[in-house]
Amino acid sequence: MACVYIEDGFTLDAVLEPRHGFPAVKISYRLAHPEKVYAYLRVQKNTGKQFMDAASQMLLEHLVSWDVTDRSGNEVRISEITLRRIAHPVLERMLDAVTGYGPDVREADEKN
Repeated sequence: MACVYIEDGFTLDAVLEPRHGFPAVKISYRLAHPEKVYAYLRVQKNTGKQFMDAASQMLLEHLVSWDVTDRSGNEVRISEITLRRIAHPVLERMLDAVTGYGPDVREADEKN
C-alpha cells in the first residue's frame, strides 16, 4: 500500500543542493496540501512584492526549521523579514520543497 495521505504534523527533511555559489541548506517542512499549492500557483504575482508576499506566506506556514546562519554563524530565525532576505535561488528551492515540486519533476521540466 502507498501512504500518500498528509497527516497533521507530518514533517519532511530536505537538503537543498548548493546553487549559484550558495551553500546547501537543510530544511524541515510540512508539505503543503494540494488546495494551498493550487492557491499559491494561481495568486497574482506580477511584481516582486506580490511574489514575496505569496512566497513568504507559503513558507511561513510550512517551514519548521532550517540551518540558515548569518555571516557570524548565528542561527537566523524563520520570519517574514528573514525570508525576504534569502537569496532567490535558495528561496525557489524552498518553495519547490514545500509545494512538492521535487528533483524528479524539475529534471523532467529541464529536459523540455
